[in-house]
Amino acid sequence: MDNNDLPIIRTFIRLGFTRTEFLETIKRAVNNRVNWLKVSYVEQFNDNILECFPEISWSNTNQSHQLDKMQVDLYSSTSKMEKKTSKVEFISDPMFNLKEWFNLMEGRYVSRIVDSWGIYFHCWYGVKWDNVWSYGSIIKLRTSNKFDSEQQLMKLPIKDVNKQVIRDEILTSLRAGNLHRVKLISGKKTQIRYISLDPVKEIIVSSSRRR
Repeated sequence: MDNNDLPIIRTFIRLGFTRTEFLETIKRAVNNRVNWLKVSYVEQFNDNILECFPEISWSNTNQSHQLDKMQVDLYSSTSKMEKKTSKVEFISDPMFNLKEWFNLMEGRYVSRIVDSWGIYFHCWYGVKWDNVWSYGSIIKLRTSNKFDSEQQLMKLPIKDVNKQVIRDEILTSLRAGNLHRVKLISGKKTQIRYISLDPVKEIIVSSSRRR
């Protein structure tokens, strides 16, 4: 049986889980009709390690295996002393792919389009941290269009920002929580900056280095 024949496998692939041994473990569990399984998956982003612990279970309602919960740890590849942990239940929260999880754990925000009675909103999600234990939980930040990220983007002297295709590319990246590399123009000089969205302060954050 091919991995893509199983709905739960397709879910993990869509979220960025691509390692063969991980997918094979899920496939064996499903084929053996395991009712509950917690597994681990490790992905590296620059000098950071993202470790995920997804839980799958059998749903009598849907008559299929589904992804229920996931714990995510983020720590430096040189020291686990800076470890941060976040958990989410997919019953009430949206699914994030691995890169979006990394962005959330780094303190940035991820946007989803929400349909409410035919009106579409950008709903922002972030991680609320416990300052004592470095434990975080996913929170929904806002469900309004008051924060116009495109208007904020136009205020920056970004090269070719007047082109719609360039703006769309940048905004798609920023709404996924990415740090996006841009070229700022000042007179005849060009400067490399990294920008991200902060829907709480309703600003675009700019940095000279990729942190």
